[in-house]
Amino acid sequence: MRHRGLHRLAVSALIWVLVVAALSTTFAAPVNQVTPASVIQHRQTGVASWITFNPASPGILAQASVRDLSDQQRAAVWLEHFASAFGVDASSLQPANLVLTSADTAQPIVTTRWQQTINGVPVYGAMLVVNARQDGSLLSINGETSPALSLDTTPATSAADGASAALDYTVVRSGEARETLVPLAPQLVVYDARIVTPQTRYQPRLAWLTEVVSTVGAPVRQIVLTDAVTGEVLFTFNKIHSAPWIDPDTALAVPSAPSIAPVIGPRVLGSPDMATYDGNNLQTLPGTFLCDEADDPCTVGGADTDADAAHEFARQTYDFYATKHLRDSLDGAGMQLISTVHYSSGYCNAFWNGTQMAYGDGCGVTIVLDDVVGHELTHGVTEFTSNLIYQYESGAMNESFSDIWGELLDLSNGTVEDTPANRWVIGEELVASGIRNMKNPPLKSDPDRTQSPIFYLDYGDVGGVHINSGVGNKTVYLLVDGDTFNSVTVTGIGIDKTLAVYYRAQTSFLTPGSMYVDLYNALVTGCGQLVGGAAGITAADCTQVQNAAQATELDEPSLFLPVVAPVCTAGSVASDLFFEDFEVNPTSRWVETGTTTVWTIGSTSSPISGAQSLRGLDLGTSSDGRAEMNSSILLPANAKLHFIHNYDFEIEGWDGGVVEYSTDGGASWSRVTNAMLEAGEGYVDNLETALNGNTNVLAGQEAFGNSSFGVAAERYSLASLSGQSVRIRFRGTSDSSFGAPGWWVDDVRIYTCVAAPSNLILNPGFETTGAPGTIPSWNTTNLGAGNKVVCNKAGQSSEGVCALRFKGQPAVSASLKQTLDPTLFAGMDEATFSGWLRGANASGGKVMVKLKFAASSPVKLKLTLPVGTTAFTAYSVTDTIPEPVTSAFVKASYTGPAGKMWVDDLELTVVDMRRSAGVLPPPAAPDGFRGGN
Repeated sequence: MRHRGLHRLAVSALIWVLVVAALSTTFAAPVNQVTPASVIQHRQTGVASWITFNPASPGILAQASVRDLSDQQRAAVWLEHFASAFGVDASSLQPANLVLTSADTAQPIVTTRWQQTINGVPVYGAMLVVNARQDGSLLSINGETSPALSLDTTPATSAADGASAALDYTVVRSGEARETLVPLAPQLVVYDARIVTPQTRYQPRLAWLTEVVSTVGAPVRQIVLTDAVTGEVLFTFNKIHSAPWIDPDTALAVPSAPSIAPVIGPRVLGSPDMATYDGNNLQTLPGTFLCDEADDPCTVGGADTDADAAHEFARQTYDFYATKHLRDSLDGAGMQLISTVHYSSGYCNAFWNGTQMAYGDGCGVTIVLDDVVGHELTHGVTEFTSNLIYQYESGAMNESFSDIWGELLDLSNGTVEDTPANRWVIGEELVASGIRNMKNPPLKSDPDRTQSPIFYLDYGDVGGVHINSGVGNKTVYLLVDGDTFNSVTVTGIGIDKTLAVYYRAQTSFLTPGSMYVDLYNALVTGCGQLVGGAAGITAADCTQVQNAAQATELDEPSLFLPVVAPVCTAGSVASDLFFEDFEVNPTSRWVETGTTTVWTIGSTSSPISGAQSLRGLDLGTSSDGRAEMNSSILLPANAKLHFIHNYDFEIEGWDGGVVEYSTDGGASWSRVTNAMLEAGEGYVDNLETALNGNTNVLAGQEAFGNSSFGVAAERYSLASLSGQSVRIRFRGTSDSSFGAPGWWVDDVRIYTCVAAPSNLILNPGFETTGAPGTIPSWNTTNLGAGNKVVCNKAGQSSEGVCALRFKGQPAVSASLKQTLDPTLFAGMDEATFSGWLRGANASGGKVMVKLKFAASSPVKLKLTLPVGTTAFTAYSVTDTIPEPVTSAFVKASYTGPAGKMWVDDLELTVVDMRRSAGVLPPPAAPDGFRGGN
């Protein structure tokens, strides 16, 4: 399980620049007021994810432009205004045909959803939501997008290929017989993992999206995205949320019929359309008809208590949504509620399959309970509203919403099981302590806040959907009942107001790829929009909503980020014995061995550092490939191994990679183990075992598996190997089926750590002098005549006796440069650059000292002297260091007419704040082990 350091949400200046730029555009419909109250940055994509207005000061369209526009047209005007802040063009946004007009706000608010497309191809999970009043005034735009999207949307594989690959995958991984599964028509989409997974940097890929379903009623609705060029499986999950409610061995000893309370409240929106069936312990759905909405109870004389309970609790769930939210069934349009009891033989579970409910009877106790029925049917509501994808945080929110409505139904319907002792206990009738505890999630080993050390950070439980639901569940407990938690006191606002706020979040803000930070914004923003409306919500209530959400740290991005181990600890730097960045003739130092060709070196495979990286393919066939150093390094005491890498192996632990070392020239190899790990994550997964059908040669062993979620870095101690000659290899292995993007490795170093200079600039005050025309540690090639270091001149140095002076006679353009060792910045996050500058007069000349980091996104830190600054003045600037730094230099320069300028006492310090790097874009698949392009 991964546990990572704290990462706070940041709103960068770039986002405000994008918003300002967006507001400068001219539109067909005039806009009067366009300054938002807040703009929030998407953690993975770096563009806006939320733009909100204060309801008392919304964005305003000129009234003359509003009269003849539809709700969608008004929303489109706002999207023209703000689309660029989300990194997209408004023309790429297509209405999603889901328009909702609120009935619980002080003024009607229209919610429209917009799907991002490119060349008519939808981007999976990429959606913007616009909330505006019917007069056109804008309240918010939020969602996830794939910014600056550009790719060829012509597939290299056919739809039939996509369907076949999806079917093959589902057959193998579900265990269902091939003849019982069928792929539905594939859809061409663009897949950007940053939108729907924790990945933080990704090259969008064209994909076939196929849903594979069972023809015999098995709980299978497998979504499979396969690369439309390479055929790799990119993303998959089962839309049927079929994790067992209980283990039959832990069920309560005495089976009992469920307690059925009277129907809640009046019938509204018409009677529900209902049908309940007997599955006869078969998987065929729906089964034998038992009753419809006219029957109450379902069976005569209670002949089938499960059927009676399923029928009545479905009716109660319908009424709960109808009375609390004026919602007409799951889809909001009167959808029939179909229930099948006695599903399959010995089946201890319940599920919503997209069209109906199914309940097994193999638990030893009945599973047809009010909170279970409300939970599962709410999955249907979610599918028809936010459609939260059932993986990672969006899946955890999906589960939490089902727990919320299921438990609040349970607390509202008056059944005898609802006692103070089991309030907030999910499934209290199933096992003695329930299966989840919303008041105290850690009682069931579930986290209660996003920064909890038990917040689950790996692929098991489909990314922790049931485990991490505890965060959302705790939030609702606090909001309903009130409590003090995590040093925050919350005053409860009760069930009805909580439901109103959560329903608005679910239906009017959240999108398929939303995360807990989005839920925070949805709750706070949505509550503000409900003030003065039918639910009776006040500004004071909204304060409690914010308190509850902050107590559970919904506003803190969870720790789904790669861990980047620093090369050395603070105060020391690397002294390399071996360094490989795969940039210049790397094949002279590396050789591939093994049973298959797996490893490549080149620039066409989206390198993670510089222009080239080492890449190990994750093949769809059995493979065991190794990239080895072809010479050994004699290790001194306390040597270390460090490398950066990104891996996306086949999910669920079928494929993976390890690092190995040899002390006998490659004749034999040993594992670099987690016991040798100094910093980073090391191997966080155990590959599937051979007993479970894994044909991988590393089956059952610790390895890098599943996904690193981005560019990580590992640091291992080689101290136990001191005095020996060592070489390293990277070993990637796969089983006999299904490929994935693979493993990238770069910046491999064997080294020791030595004390680092506190100031990374050498001869920073120019006190060390050399021969005429030279300045030690500095390159004077472009310094020019008359510009030099002056010493012992009154007023011409800030400290010491020397300084650099640009004479500026006649007009010049001159510079002095010092190149810095890029390894000084490895693992470092923040640089502070400072110096003293002085100008003699207001000549208009300009002196500047610049620090530049070369990387995939270069960073410049500049110290500029304002005109007329005649006394030595200190200037300082701090910024984030890009990762990885490929080169760096400091440069002092003067441009302009005659006029003396001085530079002195430059300083550069760096800090390791343990921030994570970005995530690798998946590459196109190169062929063969080679260098160059």
